[in-house]
Amino acid sequence: MQSYPILFRIVHAVRSDRFEALVATDGRALMVFEDDEWWCHGVEPGGLTDHGDGPLVAFEAFRLSFRHVLDDLAEDSAMLEDFQRDARMFFSADTVEESNWNKALDLLPSAADLDEAFRNMQRMSPRPSAMTIRILRSYADEPMPTAADSDSVALPVAA
Repeated sequence: MQSYPILFRIVHAVRSDRFEALVATDGRALMVFEDDEWWCHGVEPGGLTDHGDGPLVAFEAFRLSFRHVLDDLAEDSAMLEDFQRDARMFFSADTVEESNWNKALDLLPSAADLDEAFRNMQRMSPRPSAMTIRILRSYADEPMPTAADSDSVALPVAA
């Protein structure tokens, strides 16, 4: 069973009748090939898992599920503070997957030995996982995001 630790950034705008907010998350997930499918297991957010025929398909399903959860939390929240609390609780780490992620990082092969789907991925130093939630006055007044504010996925480099 091959495992790849990944670092991701997901930026998502949520809207309810009571508030609009921009949620930026820097998290970790573990990409695992098992049972003839790729599985993307969240470390942050723990408990979120999705799968697909390839790593990109699995990650896209994971990202879509992540965004749906944020939308549901926003819709169910009476006010922004409720959403912030619930979103941060949802984003909390899964200790089992965190342990698996750290083991996979220690065993991460050199670029030449990576599965083809991972060979050309950006590599970056591990960074702390974080979620920021910024209230928006209105989507209409919000500028388009820059590349640094957009979604990304990368393989960590060993420390």
